[in-house]
Amino acid sequence: MLLSIVLTSYVATLFIFGPLTALLIVFNKSWGNIPKMFVSWMHQIQLYISPIIDASIEIPSTYPNIIDKTAVENILGNVKSVSLHCNLSHCDKSIEGFISLSNSFTNAGIEAIINDDLSRICDKSPIRQWNMMGMPPNVDNPLVQFGLYVVAIVSIGFRYSILMPTRLFMLCCAVGLLGLAAVGSLFRSYDAYDKMVISVKFTRLYCVSMGMVGYFKDRHNQPESPGIAVANHLTANDIQILWSDVTDVKRGYTVTGQKHVGLIGWVESFCSKIGTALWFERGNHNERARFQKQVMAVATNPEEQSILMFPEGYCTNNTRVCQFRKAVFVDDVCIYPISIKQDSRLGDAFWFEDGFLEYSWRLFSAWATVYEVKYLPGQYKNPLETEIEFASRIQCLIADAAGIPAITNNSTEIFKKKAASEKQKQTIESTLASLVNEEWSKRMKEKMLLIDKKAMISSDEDINQNIINHNIIPGCRAVPIFL
Repeated sequence: MLLSIVLTSYVATLFIFGPLTALLIVFNKSWGNIPKMFVSWMHQIQLYISPIIDASIEIPSTYPNIIDKTAVENILGNVKSVSLHCNLSHCDKSIEGFISLSNSFTNAGIEAIINDDLSRICDKSPIRQWNMMGMPPNVDNPLVQFGLYVVAIVSIGFRYSILMPTRLFMLCCAVGLLGLAAVGSLFRSYDAYDKMVISVKFTRLYCVSMGMVGYFKDRHNQPESPGIAVANHLTANDIQILWSDVTDVKRGYTVTGQKHVGLIGWVESFCSKIGTALWFERGNHNERARFQKQVMAVATNPEEQSILMFPEGYCTNNTRVCQFRKAVFVDDVCIYPISIKQDSRLGDAFWFEDGFLEYSWRLFSAWATVYEVKYLPGQYKNPLETEIEFASRIQCLIADAAGIPAITNNSTEIFKKKAASEKQKQTIESTLASLVNEEWSKRMKEKMLLIDKKAMISSDEDINQNIINHNIIPGCRAVPIFL
């Protein structure tokens, strides 16, 4: 009897949260502030229950700077200094200079290991306290340890019996809506308003299925056509979280990105049927040029929706904003910066798994994935500004709005692509080798000139000595005397 009551209550709960949420979205309604209240409550529970696992993290989802890097910036300067003040052709006289140069390279290597900007952007987002998911950390007090295990068991029960089934149901609703819309496109052509309504409802259903809770700021700065909206990038779900906040046709997006396979590829193909989308093959250089022309044509057409792009080119864990690619940062095109910041205390939105299904499964069972989106005013390229400088300015605006550092070099591509890494290594080696060879050649020329000068001086001294030895007076001709 008790078991049947529990099961009935459980099924009734799922029925309330699942179908009712879907109906609210379909009729442009919502739960109001209830999701945000849930996030706030969970943060308070985490604050009082969860032990600290990394005390160095003071700001959520942000790595602390362990040291301030200086050696890398000084390496080339040290090479020049050593080559200028040391005789490279005599190692015994320049040993101190080479020791100094060796120390610079050693310091740079140690700094890179201690405060690594590259590998950490592709790791899990940092958290200060245990997020009540997975096994609890070890503590010294046995009673507290037992309590943490109880919390972990309750967490697993709630997340896998309530949250996950509800989210799976919402995902089925989202996929079902997308499928119905795709079938409907065979019988009628959708206008811009129809596409916007379908896209907004699909993305909102999808965001609920992934446990996303969005905090949107400065909506009056939302992008509108014509123009290009650019944002920092965590995951393929960034598109859905931005589309879910659209309320006007002119504020919709033309989605862009690389072609995928599997579940994402299937979603991309359906999105192309019910909305405006531009896809490209990352490895095809000819298609890249065609894609860029298409982007610029749409971005300058007032009849089209604004382009949505992620100029970093890769997903990161939101602890840095990587260098933006300059392709779309041109004259007379309005760029709308959008800052995306995640709060990973209740769930990491970063896609670090190998497959998208594994990533989605993790989000299904997370407490929530919290996004903070801030729309920034549109920007134009200044007359004296280069494309690279304009891209860097937009990157810094987004980084400042998100409260995270900006990386100004092409670090992500170097880290992710072996070919780019090897090219960068060869460039550095070539630069240092050219610098050393240049200084070596200069020193050798100076040495040869010095040798020639010494030889001339020595020759003049020999001539003068011969004159003295033979009693020859300069300016007179010697006359031989025969006896």
